[in-house]
Amino acid sequence: MVILRARSNPAIAITIGCSGPTKAFMKNLYRYFFRGLITILPVALTLYLLYLF
Repeated sequence: MVILRARSNPAIAITIGCSGPTKAFMKNLYRYFFRGLITILPVALTLYLLYLF
């Protein structure tokens, strides 16, 4: 998360980044993506090697 502050008024801050439900959603999305990748990758690699040889 990045916080930008205005030079003229330090009370004004703009927050850039994920927070709350969006952050949890992205965390779950990455978790499911990598879990699926770890599951599918050995199967696909095995099938490819069987096809190759």
